[in-house]
Amino acid sequence: MRAALFTLTLLACGATATAAVYKWVDANGVVHYSDQPQPGAEKVHIEPPQTYRAPGTAPAPAAAGDNAAAGSESPQPVQGSCNLESPGQDEVLMNTSSVSGRVRMGMPLNPGDRIAVLLDGMRYDFGGDTSGAFTLTQVVRGTHTLAALVETADGQQRCQTETVTFHVRQPSTQAPTSPVHPH
Repeated sequence: MRAALFTLTLLACGATATAAVYKWVDANGVVHYSDQPQPGAEKVHIEPPQTYRAPGTAPAPAAAGDNAAAGSESPQPVQGSCNLESPGQDEVLMNTSSVSGRVRMGMPLNPGDRIAVLLDGMRYDFGGDTSGAFTLTQVVRGTHTLAALVETADGQQRCQTETVTFHVRQPSTQAPTSPVHPH
């Protein structure tokens, strides 16, 4: 029994031990490191590695079918898919300050659902228009990101599109071929 306990203790100590590192300088002044001791080498103290343990995850929200089983009578919104038909990824829009686009929904919209657009993270609502078509005005030149989302009347998100990047190019008074300064 003692032999088994001693063996287990040795195995546990061996599993947590770290390898030794030795440092020495040779005749040419070059610094060397090794896991093998050398004449004139000094043992280097190495801190144990930093570790991270993720916190526990929260339980997943109950599915719509689970609420019905629990006796909840409120209808749950149907989740679906949606995507931006336009503008396209990396599309370049020339000589404009307005951007027109369209959201295609892969699900039927319920009464009260609404569509919102996120331009560079700023939210734009279009009232009760659920056609999927939208126009953003006064978009400055440069590179922008755009996403759209569909929400229920009480603000729960039904779907969100992938974010697309597009570019607006407008004439500049600094440009050599500017219509303001013809050559």
